[in-house]
Amino acid sequence: ETPSNAELNITTGDAREILTALYPSLYVDPGTILSLNLSEGENISLNVISGLISYGNIFAKDFSLSADSNDGPVALNALAGIFRIGQYQYSDSNITASVDSNTVDMNFKFDNGGKYGNEANASKADISASLFFADTTASDVVMIARLHPSIVEINGSNVNLSPSTIKLKRYSAIIDSFSISGTDSRFEVNGTISKNAADTINLAVDNFDLSTLNGFVLDPDDNIQGRLTGTASASGITGPNFAFFSSLKGREFCF
Repeated sequence: ETPSNAELNITTGDAREILTALYPSLYVDPGTILSLNLSEGENISLNVISGLISYGNIFAKDFSLSADSNDGPVALNALAGIFRIGQYQYSDSNITASVDSNTVDMNFKFDNGGKYGNEANASKADISASLFFADTTASDVVMIARLHPSIVEINGSNVNLSPSTIKLKRYSAIIDSFSISGTDSRFEVNGTISKNAADTINLAVDNFDLSTLNGFVLDPDDNIQGRLTGTASASGITGPNFAFFSSLKGREFCF
């Protein structure tokens, strides 16, 4: 007979030798706490608290995670003092998500200011999106991603992420109106990525400030400058008949 409630609590010690043998890319800080509670009705509650968790070139410092089904969609909340993927580092980051059947609604926030004494040039974001995983037996659509209106501040300047949709199919991807715009600049992508020579992906750029990319990188040695304007298109990207056409022009470019 299965008990109506089950609970598991783990506090890690120094697991480097074990992890090196089993999962050499994984590091879990000693003293990491994991609590799992299974209650009647198949409700699940999970909590993780760790000073540092890393896997390959991804790590989260001062990390906490909570997940709770509570008779409905799984609610997930992850916090990290520093969250890093490769060279991209995000401070005071927070990821929330609601998972229900084949739909995931999520939000990602971070603030790279304050702690680094450079509030004027801080990079911040409050980005929301939804993912819908389709029934692949009924169509060739695998997933639909929708980006909702989102707030981004890069190097002290406001950048708008407009609503857009990306549809992933078995053998292609359709991008509908993905755009990033600032006070006097715009970057927009539309079209289809596939091996079919008739499918084209189009890029339109108007005075796009490349330095906005620096806001996502805290490494002072990485510094991109310049402006980019023009259009570009590519067809048959994943096929043998790939073609690329561009009228992009840059000025004052340096790296």
